[in-house]
Amino acid sequence: MKRTLFVLLAMLPLMGIAKKKVAKPDVSVSWLRVENMEKPMGIDTDKPRFSWIILSEKQDVRQTAYQIVVTTDKGEVWNSGRVESDQQLWVPYDGEKLKSATACSWKVKVWTTVGETDWSEEECFGIGLLKENHWTGRWIGLERLMPGEQRGLHSRLAARYVRKEFELAKSVKRAIAYVAGIGLHELHVNGVIYNREVLVPMPTDYRKTVLYNTYDITEALKEKNAIGLVLGNGRVFPMRQNKPYKTPVFGLPKCRINIFIEFTDGTTKRISTDEKWKITANGPIRSNNEYDGEIYDA
Repeated sequence: MKRTLFVLLAMLPLMGIAKKKVAKPDVSVSWLRVENMEKPMGIDTDKPRFSWIILSEKQDVRQTAYQIVVTTDKGEVWNSGRVESDQQLWVPYDGEKLKSATACSWKVKVWTTVGETDWSEEECFGIGLLKENHWTGRWIGLERLMPGEQRGLHSRLAARYVRKEFELAKSVKRAIAYVAGIGLHELHVNGVIYNREVLVPMPTDYRKTVLYNTYDITEALKEKNAIGLVLGNGRVFPMRQNKPYKTPVFGLPKCRINIFIEFTDGTTKRISTDEKWKITANGPIRSNNEYDGEIYDA
């Protein structure tokens, strides 16, 4: 009896009962990009374009088809289905119209000459504020030179410090800050500095274009909160006026901020700059511009 049982157990692999190892696909999809950016939070179009690359240890691997799925909090907004194409760059979105301040996620799988990939990991992206009337609040700033400031051959202008305190009584699911600074800016949320890059945003002709930056501030928010923004000159206030005809003057630094907060219970809140925000030039940065650096008084 024991010998018979041993024979039966030994035969199990031959009978196909043993668990088989699942073979990994020979190809995978990676480096997902939206508008050629990794996880952008504020793209300026409601019809984004998607890109990816395929990875394989084999040679001469070519894509033959792809499938993209895009979702929002309301569910699936686009499923391309299987599309017979070798296109991997700038594949246009073709689903439901995406609105301003919408948080999205997407994934892709592809078919190739050596087989199909698994679904990629989901990547996120967000739609920015697409039109002027999608912003609320107002531009704020100091409208005159403060004591010790001057314009001319040796310009001198202190940084502007903007601040707003507020309380939240609910648990936060997601919070996105849209910051438009005419000049340069550095965002602070409850002591967390959100952009340590310098010269943000890049300069433009402010008569035609004003750029804004987008920040995910979810992790920094608490029950009691303080939002702060340091505003520098950038190219708004002239640097050296030895050649005034080459250096346009756009005025003094200003900012406009919209913060979208979504709570776990589904409700939302928007905080915007207005006349109730505090603003001062009495901070440690006494002078700043791109040519002469800054004077910092601790």
